Amino acid sequence: MVHIPDGSGFHGGRPVPGELGEQGHQHARDDAVRQIFGTGGTCQIQYAVLKENDYKYPTTLEEYEAMIKSYLEAHPTTEDGLETIGITMSASDWHWMITLGNPAGFIADAQPDNGQWLIDENYNCTYKHASDDEKEYFKWPSRMYDEGILDPNFATQTDDDYIAKLASGRVVAITDANWHYAQAHAALKAENKLDKTYCDLPVTMNADDKAPTLKDWGEGSHTFRCVRTGKYMNTRLYQKPGSGEAVEPPGRIRAEKDNTLNWFVMEIFHVEEREDENVILTNCFGSPVQVCEDGGLWSMKPGEGTPFRMEVVKDGQAAAAELAKGKDAVVLALGCNSMINAKEEVDRGTIELPPAQRRLMEAVYEANSNVALVLFSNYPYAIGWAQEKLPAIVWSATGAQDMGAAMAETLFGANNPAGRLNMTWYQKDEQLPDIHLCGRVPTPGQGHPGGEGRQGRGNPDRAHRGRAAVLFPDSEGAGWQMTGEALPQSV
Repeated sequence: MVHIPDGSGFHGGRPVPGELGEQGHQHARDDAVRQIFGTGGTCQIQYAVLKENDYKYPTTLEEYEAMIKSYLEAHPTTEDGLETIGITMSASDWHWMITLGNPAGFIADAQPDNGQWLIDENYNCTYKHASDDEKEYFKWPSRMYDEGILDPNFATQTDDDYIAKLASGRVVAITDANWHYAQAHAALKAENKLDKTYCDLPVTMNADDKAPTLKDWGEGSHTFRCVRTGKYMNTRLYQKPGSGEAVEPPGRIRAEKDNTLNWFVMEIFHVEEREDENVILTNCFGSPVQVCEDGGLWSMKPGEGTPFRMEVVKDGQAAAAELAKGKDAVVLALGCNSMINAKEEVDRGTIELPPAQRRLMEAVYEANSNVALVLFSNYPYAIGWAQEKLPAIVWSATGAQDMGAAMAETLFGANNPAGRLNMTWYQKDEQLPDIHLCGRVPTPGQGHPGGEGRQGRGNPDRAHRGRAAVLFPDSEGAGWQMTGEALPQSV
């Protein structure tokens, strides 16, 4: 897993030392590292602290606390002779929501750190601060106050006092949103105290409360999502009218999109591996991603891409296999994103499942062979292995807001749509005809008209008479029937 920020770069990757070039000050490499570490808000810590820990960032509240205390012990005062403060907050008027209320949403519940309501998978609503996890979280700042780590004046100081403390460089850690303390950040940067600016961290109470943020869709296409907000990283082509931001050329990269529904899917990035085990990122147009002088991530600029090192924080494949062990049955959902790799004006290069999905399927099967494969896709896949090994396969096209609930009802027998395939599914790429014959037959006197592309590979049955047997012919399909046996107790 790779952590992605909603600010300027991505978490868990770092530039390779010595390969960034001059950026105009003595902290060139460290500054480039810190610009990539940002995640946008919630728990934050000074880059000086991360530097002393070789940029190994905390992911749990326990680790965050230990890092703060260790730095305080080593640096009781600043270089300017000021007493170092472990943590401070701004609780005056409405600011308590930004530094005390909102952060609890992510730290305790792994929910976006805004709003006041939590909604579970059953659509039950809970006032955020009444949740058991948040009640447990609020014991933490209380304990930090008792131990002298939390600023004793946090509840009585004005917001201006709070910003002034951050600007002095004496506060090790905060729980805040970047926009709130932008003035302090600008002051520190102007004084070249970049190591006293703050890095946003994906800290939660429970180490398992992390959503996967790097998704490999195959065909070299990847998407990245911010751990904190769930938003997709994208390359800006233009700015929103009325956004209030200064006009700038296209190419800035931020994690700010809720979905991938665009004609040009600017949320796609390609990961190019290098011989030195580092990677170069390119955007959907193949333009390399660079750490630029303003500290942000950009593409669509001249020059080579900045090398990054990708670190695995959590192996989703291993976690899924472990979860499958010992269960009565496993439901494994695989498939496509309807806007990535195959759509109008975009063709697939293969009908094979993305390699990452194939590895996941095999790992889960090895852990538990009683797997029902649920395949969401808008085109055929070569799934001969699944057809041979797995006891059940259910396929659905994408295209409904309530698609997950509908599939669950089907799996548990609440409905029986008994659908039929509208395309032929082949066993392998070699069975496919020339792409220009896809779904077409010769017209007397006119030759072969244009093809439909690889996105669905059409229905080239007529071009395949006499060839090897297909996996599933056009119109193939059967109902999903629940037996009289008891439902599995653990799925």
